[in-house]
Amino acid sequence: MVERGDILDQDFVRSLPTFDVVYSWGVLHHTGDMWQALRNVATLLSDRGRLCLALSNDQGWRSKIWRLVKRCYCASTLGKCAICAVFIPYVVIRCCCSSVVRRRNTFAEYGKNTRGMSLFYDWFDWLGGYPYEVASVGEVVDFFSRHGLRVEKIKAVNNHGCNEFTFVKQ
Repeated sequence: MVERGDILDQDFVRSLPTFDVVYSWGVLHHTGDMWQALRNVATLLSDRGRLCLALSNDQGWRSKIWRLVKRCYCASTLGKCAICAVFIPYVVIRCCCSSVVRRRNTFAEYGKNTRGMSLFYDWFDWLGGYPYEVASVGEVVDFFSRHGLRVEKIKAVNNHGCNEFTFVKQ
C-alpha cells in the first residue's frame, strides 16, 4: 500500500490500518512537531509490529547552531548564499586537509563509504531540511516505552547524524 498524507494530520492517521512494519528514515524530525509525529507513528503498529526509524541525534549546543544554520539557509536566497559561502569552503578545506593527513582522497571515498550519494548533493541536503528537531537515544527509548513499544535494536552515533532504532509493539 502506498498512501500520500501528513503524519501530523490526526484524521489521516486514524484512517490508516495498522501495519506489521513502519519505516521512517530521517524524516520525522523534519515535520515541525516531531513528538506528535512519533506519537502518531506508534498508533500505526499492529501487535508485535516493528517500527524502524532514524532521528537526528541531540548534540546540545551544536544542534542549536545547526538548527539556526538550516533556518537561515531555508529563509531566503540571501541566507542560502551566505550559508553556502561559509559552509562549502569550510568543508572543502577540511576534506583536503583530511586527505593530506590520511594520504587518501576523502572526496573519492565519500560515495563508496556512505549512503552512495554525492558529496555535492549531500551538502545541500544537510543545509536544508528545516524544520529540524533532535532527540537523544534516552529520550526516544523513554518516549516509546511509555507508548507500549520495546526497543529491539539501537545504532547510536556519538555526534552528528541519526540514531537508528527498531522498536517492537508489545
